[in-house]
Amino acid sequence: MKPTILLIVVAVLAAVVLAYAQREDPRDLTSYASTLMREQRYDEAFVQLHRAIDVDGSFAPAHLLLGDLYYQQNNYPKAIEHYKRALPGNGLSRPQIDRAKSRLAQLG
Repeated sequence: MKPTILLIVVAVLAAVVLAYAQREDPRDLTSYASTLMREQRYDEAFVQLHRAIDVDGSFAPAHLLLGDLYYQQNNYPKAIEHYKRALPGNGLSRPQIDRAKSRLAQLG
């Protein structure tokens, strides 16, 4: 293999590895958002949760927490949207599923 071609192959492989390493994990983003919420840093939590959903649009824990944040802000249409997206609850505990269902029943 010519040195130029070998260099190109190595550069492409390095770029792929770097891109994979920089991929964000929605679990980490949601966990950090949960910490921010406990610290009442709600605007920052919104950012992290939306990043989690950008990575995985069906990540139920992020939708549940977004539902909670919108509920706290009395933005009930957005809360309903995210509680619905959190169900059927893949990745949620039974109490979390029950919370989403309860809030949906409450909000009608």
